[in-house]
Amino acid sequence: PSMQESLGGNSKTAVVATVTPSACSAGETYCTLAFAAGAKKMKCRAVVNEDEMERDSVNEEMIRALREENAILRAELDESRVEAEMAGSLQSSMEMSRYHSEKV
Repeated sequence: PSMQESLGGNSKTAVVATVTPSACSAGETYCTLAFAAGAKKMKCRAVVNEDEMERDSVNEEMIRALREENAILRAELDESRVEAEMAGSLQSSMEMSRYHSEKV
């Protein structure tokens, strides 16, 4: 696996590179510094894991609330339609009676 896969992921990672000034460890020091430089270049974003049960219950609560609101708005709309029909019927009745009273 690559260094990104090994050190990345869904976590924050800290790397401590320990080196020595000793000439006999120059190769090891170089490899350590190369590894640290590569690790420093990695970019990964840690995200908070959400509890699926909690998220699902929040979604279910939101859906329930939206359904309740939808039912209330539908009832108000139906009530407005009935009132409009009644007003239209009343208007027609008044016009008919005015028409008949003018004929007499």
